[in-house]
Amino acid sequence: RAAFEAQGLPKEDIVTRSVAPDSMPRTLPLGDIGVSFIRPCFSKTGSSPTKVAEYLSAGMPAVLNGDIGDQAELASEASACVVLSSFDDAALGSAAERALALAKAPFEARKVAARAAAENHFSLAKIGVPRYEALYRALTREN
Repeated sequence: RAAFEAQGLPKEDIVTRSVAPDSMPRTLPLGDIGVSFIRPCFSKTGSSPTKVAEYLSAGMPAVLNGDIGDQAELASEASACVVLSSFDDAALGSAAERALALAKAPFEARKVAARAAAENHFSLAKIGVPRYEALYRALTREN
């Protein structure tokens, strides 16, 4: 919050709230940008936060730390994601500037870029099925 305020974003423009799970599909697309900061630890090494895929699938850009699971791969999606490599003041300031730029982009452009990032990284048809099929073939030696 402080980083956004330091960049001139008024407090009234920063909204955080809890939403019931059944309201998420209607509520998520109303946001300008999703934030997912997770404390790095051993148990998170192989995880991928579901909320990042949800943000992007809903057409909302995301700000996240890249040291959780495969999140660093999203750095290639600069028009939809801001990936932090550290939480020092310089990195946070830079991330806040990039996040504000994404949030200020035209709505349709943000939506298209975010949904494309979701498709590129989380699609069951493009990513999930081919990778599982390759794994199963390798395990059963059907290559």
